[in-house]
Formats: sequence, structure tokens, C-alpha cells
Amino acid sequence: SNEHASSEASTLRVYNNAAGYPALVIQGAQTGYILATASSNTAGQTIGADKMLHAAWSAAARNAGQTDTTDTAANIVAQIPNCAVGDSFEFIFLNVSSNGVTLAGGTGVTNLSGGAASFAIAAGKGRKFRFRVSSISGGSEAVQVWAETDDFSHSS
Repeated sequence: SNEHASSEASTLRVYNNAAGYPALVIQGAQTGYILATASSNTAGQTIGADKMLHAAWSAAARNAGQTDTTDTAANIVAQIPNCAVGDSFEFIFLNVSSNGVTLAGGTGVTNLSGGAASFAIAAGKGRKFRFRVSSISGGSEAVQVWAETDDFSHSS
């Protein structure tokens, strides 16, 4: 017997979407894994693609005015198995330092308007982001990023 089992079941269903491509629908309760990485350097850091996919990044001890930068779009695309245009993932940035930090896009990582991606995360706050692949062509890989949340408190 499993005391943690749920009577709720998840259902996976594949159908063709409006464009005629297969689409997966998941109904019911879901659990997932989020990779957590802590960085306690006083200077800004480059966040490797392997630390970004469905992950949480915790920035501690940052000096004032520091910027953490995402990996390049090329490296992000390479990190996603069988990557296709439209693939996306979430990324949570937790600023546990006493100074505000900026999250900036690396080469080929832009905001939704195609401009430089730059997001402020206040001291003691967190923010959830969505990254979406917009080009997988070799040498011109592109990823868009946007904030899915405003700053939120990550501790009570």
C-alpha cells in the first residue's frame, strides 16, 4: 500500500491542433522536478543553460548593481533535447541578497519585442520567467524571455 497515493489520475491525450500538428494534453494532477542552483558570488554570474531548464536560481550575496546573465540562445537550444521552435520552459529567479539584481539575456536571448532582455528583481524577492525558442537555425538561434510574474516574496 502507498500512503502517499492519490485517487486522482492524470490522463494524457494526443490530438491534432489547429495547425494539424500533434499536441499533448495533460489532464489531472501533475508533479514535476525543478533543479535548484545556488550562487553566492558577490559579482554577477552567467547562468549556464544546464542550470536554466525548469529550474530555480538563487542569487545570494550580490553587491549593488550586479547583473546575472542567461546563457546564449545557441547554448539554450543545444540543451533542449530534440529542440523545436515553440519549445518553452520556466525559470525561477530568487534574489536572496540584500541588493537588487538584474537578469539580462545572453546573446540571442531577447524580450518579446526583439530588444535586449533585462529584468529587475528586488532584494529578497523572486520572479518567474518563461523562455520560448523562436529559431533553431544553426548560427541564428533565438530565444524570447518574458516575466510571468511580478516580484514575489520567497520567504514568509
